[in-house]
Amino acid sequence: AGLSDEAEALVSVLLEKLTGAAEIIVSPGDLCDDLKGALRWKDPPRPETVGRWMRRLKIPKAPRAAGGVRYTVTEAGLEEIRTRAGGGGGEPTLRANLHSPSH
Repeated sequence: AGLSDEAEALVSVLLEKLTGAAEIIVSPGDLCDDLKGALRWKDPPRPETVGRWMRRLKIPKAPRAAGGVRYTVTEAGLEEIRTRAGGGGGEPTLRANLHSPSH
C-alpha cells in the first residue's frame, strides 16, 4: 500500500531536517512551508493538520514547550514508519519516490 503523498512528503521533509543529527525536536508549524513545497500545494497545510499526520504516523511527542506540542524525530523512527508502510526501509530514494508517478 505504501504511504500517502502527505505522509511521504512529511517523512522526506523530516529526513532533510535531521541531516545527520541523532534526533531533532520539531513543532508541526515549523514544517508547513517545507511541506507546501514538497506537496506542490498552493497553500501550506495548517499546523493542526501536520500534527494530525505526525500522530497518525506514531511520531512520539516531545516534552511540551510554550509554543505548543512538539515531536521527537529520529532517523530510525522514520525508517520504521516506511517499513510499516511497506516501503522496505533503508532506501535512500525517498525524495525520488515522492516525485515519481503513481502506479
